[in-house]
Amino acid sequence: MTAALVWSAASAFYDDLPLAGRGLVLAEQPWSGAYTVGREVWVLAQTTQFARPGWRYDDPASGRLPLGGSYVTLRAPVGGRAGADWSTVVETTQAAGPQVLRLRAGSGLRGRRLHEWCTDLTSGDPAGWFVHEPDPGRVAGTTAVRLAPGQLCTLTTTTGQHRGGARSPAPGPMPMPFTASTAGPTGSEPPLFFDVNGAFDLAPCAGGAAGSCITQEVTRRPIRWSTAGDGLPTTLVGDPTWDGDYTVSASVLLQDAPWVELLGRVDGARGAGVSGYALRLSANGTWRLATEAVVRPSGGTLRSTAGKTADEGGGAAVDRVLAAGRIPAAAGWHRLALRMSGPRLAVLIDGRTLAQVADAAHTDGQIGLRVGGWARAQFATLSVVPTEPGPRMLPDTGLTATASSARFEQDYDVDGRAERVLDGRPSTLWSSAGPVRRPRW
Repeated sequence: MTAALVWSAASAFYDDLPLAGRGLVLAEQPWSGAYTVGREVWVLAQTTQFARPGWRYDDPASGRLPLGGSYVTLRAPVGGRAGADWSTVVETTQAAGPQVLRLRAGSGLRGRRLHEWCTDLTSGDPAGWFVHEPDPGRVAGTTAVRLAPGQLCTLTTTTGQHRGGARSPAPGPMPMPFTASTAGPTGSEPPLFFDVNGAFDLAPCAGGAAGSCITQEVTRRPIRWSTAGDGLPTTLVGDPTWDGDYTVSASVLLQDAPWVELLGRVDGARGAGVSGYALRLSANGTWRLATEAVVRPSGGTLRSTAGKTADEGGGAAVDRVLAAGRIPAAAGWHRLALRMSGPRLAVLIDGRTLAQVADAAHTDGQIGLRVGGWARAQFATLSVVPTEPGPRMLPDTGLTATASSARFEQDYDVDGRAERVLDGRPSTLWSSAGPVRRPRW
């Protein structure tokens, strides 16, 4: 293999989406600018910082290790009087124990002292990734390297490798109150929105309103490329960690749409469903408030903390109506609001409180917009304001997390170690190892 495709380069999806957290760089907080350079960057660097385009694999110097693992050697196409530079990349991800690899420069290769860089694939600490180890010793022209299991190391005659010195800004919650910006050129996306389906962009407001509005533009059902993409036009915005005591409100113009929905406390979006509360206004004036869950086709509720290996985005929406009614007419602009405080939910349309109910199915999460059918609809002055004082969060400094056991399978991207519950990501899931025969902590 001479190439690797990585999707995506920067993972900037909201954390409650099924494909979040997969990429070389994690950048889920555009409001704070915080980012994390993932271990995969340094895995790639174990090759890319030690070879250049035009280098070739040297098959006689590539093979498998006796206790598990493999090594490949790359060489420069041309060399000077001392020979061509070369690099050997070694992995011991499935090694049964420590072992020693001995290397000697062959004909036409540079024979000078080797330098060693390693990444500990079993470590979640960035300090253990892409580390310049002490140069290994040589005996009679042979270099001996001791390799522990779970390592990725490069032995090279080249120099100049390094880690960047950039530092991420501190992460932090998205501020609330929040008002969606519509200041941008026609056809551009409103800042911070993520379109799950459809296309929500900025367009001149219709219906006698001034300025730009958020407009759902796709009027024909797309051809699906997977069974997980058959949802209605939906866009999400906000911090997945938002405390759910807030009021979300927006002005809506149905245009050609049979109905529109204002979403609150969204804690997951998978397949055709969005998990949260949905306030719907239909063209005939009927309205309803529903709690929506996302279930697998075979049953069983999907939550935003579902394991990535078990959930690739599939699921169907199941609604439970909490309240319903009718307003005289739905033509023109209307103001929808969903006020939430603990289990108490209130429906407001055009400033009038039409229903108050109690439900505790969803406690926190984002907001969103959804359009029934593939039709145009517009939204303006979308805002979120708190209804109760937010919780006072403890600082992460000094906090630790331990567990009786944890599931960690690096080959399958399953990382359920206890310390990850302090990473600030709602989707993080601690998972114990092995069958549960006794209580786990």
